[in-house]
Amino acid sequence: EVELETAKVKLIGNETMITKQQESIHTLSQLLQEAERNLHDISGKEESEVEQLTSDMETIKSELATEQTKYKVLQDSYSAEMTALNDKINELRSQIKEKDESIMNLMTDQSSSINNAKDLENEVLTLKDQKKELQR
Repeated sequence: EVELETAKVKLIGNETMITKQQESIHTLSQLLQEAERNLHDISGKEESEVEQLTSDMETIKSELATEQTKYKVLQDSYSAEMTALNDKINELRSQIKEKDESIMNLMTDQSSSINNAKDLENEVLTLKDQKKELQR
């Protein structure tokens, strides 16, 4: 159970990181779109402004690629954690099933032993009755 709780906390943390990465990627995408719009709207602007906008756009593209890579790593990590958690859950289910079967077998054995003891008790009583009859 502790392992499951720990895995749950990790998954929640990964989900939070993935959400933040998605927001970051969205923001960077918006900045890139704005830079591209600005680049197209520069008719009549000075050459240095064009170069600066182009440089800014390339920087944003690079940051976006970095954020997308981080996002992919987080997604892969999240998937691996989910797979591990599902494997652990299946393992625990299997262990529970084995324990249940073992308990059922023990209960069957116990019931059988009780029935055998009752049969022996009845047999002893019958033998005692026969002994009394023979003694008379």
